[in-house]
Amino acid sequence: MKASIAIAQFSITWDIEQNLAAITSLLADVQPDKIVVLPEGALSGYGADPSALERLPPSALAHAMDRLAELGRFFRIS
Repeated sequence: MKASIAIAQFSITWDIEQNLAAITSLLADVQPDKIVVLPEGALSGYGADPSALERLPPSALAHAMDRLAELGRFFRIS
């Protein structure tokens, strides 16, 4: 079985909506049925000081994860 993979790299911020917008933009350029690999912390942010995660609203992160799941179904990505 062959698999087609796309590695999605972008500058991750601590802004969930900005990260989601970047991911959405990247997905627009991906062919259907590709496996898309996103960086660690792609939605929530990532850095040496994880205390910034405490300031992120859990509801915003949940919304972004739901939206990303919708995009996955729309673009048929994994």
